[in-house]
Amino acid sequence: MKRIISIILTILVMTYVAVFPASADVKMYRKNGYLYTIKDKEVLLINYYGKESNVKVPSKIDGKKVYKIGLDYEDDSDILEEYYEDATGLGFSRNKYVKKITIPDGISKLGLFVFEDCKNLNTVVFGKGITQIGGDFGGCTKLKNVTLPSTL
Repeated sequence: MKRIISIILTILVMTYVAVFPASADVKMYRKNGYLYTIKDKEVLLINYYGKESNVKVPSKIDGKKVYKIGLDYEDDSDILEEYYEDATGLGFSRNKYVKKITIPDGISKLGLFVFEDCKNLNTVVFGKGITQIGGDFGGCTKLKNVTLPSTL
């Protein structure tokens, strides 16, 4: 069943990308286990490919504010095509090393499927300022603790 859903989502994303092509020359960067791009002078963390078990998401990278983790079909159609050539998951999805994720104050959005199939994920701590959680915890079989800010 998961395989079928994965295939359907891939087809939907690729169809969306074909209808709304990526803008030319989307620049991707890699640093400290993150794949990211810069949108409107802020950092969009696309994927975490690192092997740390206790991940503290940075609030800034190279002096620029991190505002979002993962991608959305609507907001990020301009980078979906580039992304699918360079990464294997959205946000932390399918990362087998991550056990705890701490998201700092100031990150306001999580894209789709950000936590999906993190088999060893046990704890997620959200900072203040989060306004959109599009993340999916499906397949997070060891998840026991999720801390939400009082502002949500």
